[in-house]
Amino acid sequence: MACFIVRSFIGGRISLLQRCTRTLTVFSSRLQGKLSLMTIGSSLPYSSTAAMLPGNQESFKNTLQTIRDEAETQPSSKIFAVVYASGRQFKVTKNDLIVIHRISANVGSQIVLEKVLLAASENFSLIGTPLLKKEVVRVFATVVEHVRLAKVIIFRKKKRKGYKKKKGYRQDVTTLRINDIKLNIDAINQ
Repeated sequence: MACFIVRSFIGGRISLLQRCTRTLTVFSSRLQGKLSLMTIGSSLPYSSTAAMLPGNQESFKNTLQTIRDEAETQPSSKIFAVVYASGRQFKVTKNDLIVIHRISANVGSQIVLEKVLLAASENFSLIGTPLLKKEVVRVFATVVEHVRLAKVIIFRKKKRKGYKKKKGYRQDVTTLRINDIKLNIDAINQ
């Protein structure tokens, strides 16, 4: 399982690695010094990415230290994560409310969303392939309520045939409040 660290030196926002993990060499050569791209613990077929070249270990350590410093100084409200829950992806920050399909947890209980695809702030991004390790980032949430959504009417009709069917459906959902996003940069080395 690989983890990409992308750190911006121009202060601009970077899309989710331009949705091109297969063309990392083209992507990194196009930016020419505006971006530092590292690959950690990778078994990917790319042989020419910057992090795999010999002599980049010191650069890798410097980038990790910079990200560690920024993660500690950033208020946790500025750090966001993309989590996978109930078959959907959610971009969450601290104190966000998300509505997912019903889960079996009591109201008021605290849960951990373990499937984290990405964690980032303005100056750095940790991108999993496809998930980040559980030791690297943890997203804590509290179950706020279990409710049923408004009724959705399913109506089927065939014209001139006298065929009509009407059904109603209410989805059971759970509302979660994101309490905290904890980063552990030291776990990337393992």
